Amino acid sequence: MPEIRVHGADDVGTARRQLLEYCRSLPFTMQELGQLAIIVTELATNLAKHASGGGVIRVETIGDRKGLILQSIDQGPGIPDVSLALLDGTPSTASLGGGLGAMRRLSDFFSLQSEPSGTVVTVKKWVEAIPTQRLTVGVYSRPHPEYGVSGEGFFVRQDAHRPTIALFDASGRGTIAYQNRLRMERTLWDLQGLSLLEIMGETHRQMTGEAERALFLAQVDYRQETLNYVGVGPIQAQLLIPEGYVPLKRTARWKGLDVSSLTLDQERWTAESILAVTTAGAVVDWEQLHYRSIKGGKPGQLCRQWVERWGRDDDEATILIARDER
Repeated sequence: MPEIRVHGADDVGTARRQLLEYCRSLPFTMQELGQLAIIVTELATNLAKHASGGGVIRVETIGDRKGLILQSIDQGPGIPDVSLALLDGTPSTASLGGGLGAMRRLSDFFSLQSEPSGTVVTVKKWVEAIPTQRLTVGVYSRPHPEYGVSGEGFFVRQDAHRPTIALFDASGRGTIAYQNRLRMERTLWDLQGLSLLEIMGETHRQMTGEAERALFLAQVDYRQETLNYVGVGPIQAQLLIPEGYVPLKRTARWKGLDVSSLTLDQERWTAESILAVTTAGAVVDWEQLHYRSIKGGKPGQLCRQWVERWGRDDDEATILIARDER
């Protein structure tokens, strides 16, 4: 099936039926087929309602029946405010799944490029395999000694193929810090499905201001056996391996950041890899750590021990440890 043509509302149901018929040859579960039905309905509805003259949805199988790529292409007029369109609750027309935000969450990869000359939406959906790997994550956070709440937090999205991890400092003290933390957590959740660079850029746009914030984002890609990451602000991240540790790169400052200058960095990820991330309030002496004790210990307990040992007395501190359980 090279492409599905959509000219008007009558073609939406046809597009859904054609895609589901095509997917019968792929080992998708019933749940995944339901998700694909929502995705193609949203793509076709957008073409029928908003695109001048409709458009096409190109369909491509990934590898040896490992998944599906859907790409919607039209000739305009484009989306005036992409960020607004991606938020839940702001669809311009009623449809099955709630708009672009629903497509993004139901996809394993989502990309949107829009100009007055046309819009291209690309979606990838993998066939879900029984996971032989699962990322185990431990976190321990201690608030500032003068306050009972913290502006630091984390986000974990488990996925059989590409789990996502975030550790952040939303800035502030007391109630303001806690409110900033909740805001950043909501932002990270809403942006799931975008690439790490897109998530970083949009989070920076929504959380801009005078405060100096920090955010570290990472994904373990089990198919490629890589750790992909981007970090901004005073957060330290290390990749611990049997031979020692590898400091992970970051951009120093949140304020005044040019997000277009950011790049996605990468390290090799194996069954022996351990990711350790700390906020500025925890100054870990990495030379004193013994890999075997970290690999054998429980991540949550290790995080607490490290905060108690290396956390500054005059600041809040958070440590996250992630490793494979196979």
